Amino acid sequence: MGCDMFSCMCSRAVHIEVIEAMSTRSFINTLRRLFAIRGPVKQIRSDCGIYFITTSHELEMDQLNPGFKRVEEYLDTQSCTWVFNPPHASHMGGAWERMIGIARRILDCMLLEQKRSYLLQEVLTTLMAKVAVDHDYSCK
Repeated sequence: MGCDMFSCMCSRAVHIEVIEAMSTRSFINTLRRLFAIRGPVKQIRSDCGIYFITTSHELEMDQLNPGFKRVEEYLDTQSCTWVFNPPHASHMGGAWERMIGIARRILDCMLLEQKRSYLLQEVLTTLMAKVAVDHDYSCK
């Protein structure tokens, strides 16, 4: 089980999705939920993590893939582009990496309060929803 986190680069709003597996299919479904819940997205930016690269290939976003034109047209109709940072340029993702750090600290505090060695998916989903809206959370 894992999480995908999206951060708006304008408002810094955070959207977190709990996923069953770090797989391409899970990520595609996460994107669909993001678009359904939050509405249109102009641009998706990400690092060159293997998870994102594999997904882009499965979505046929590779320019060497004959299906690339079809996906490019779909993204164009959605007014959305997906931009990858250059390899070895982690500093270019500083804005969203900061949001990930904040979310992790909030989650750590919440988990300390739970005092459990494991979490059910329902509890984790609830905690992640609270993390997404509660940036002012502080450990007691």
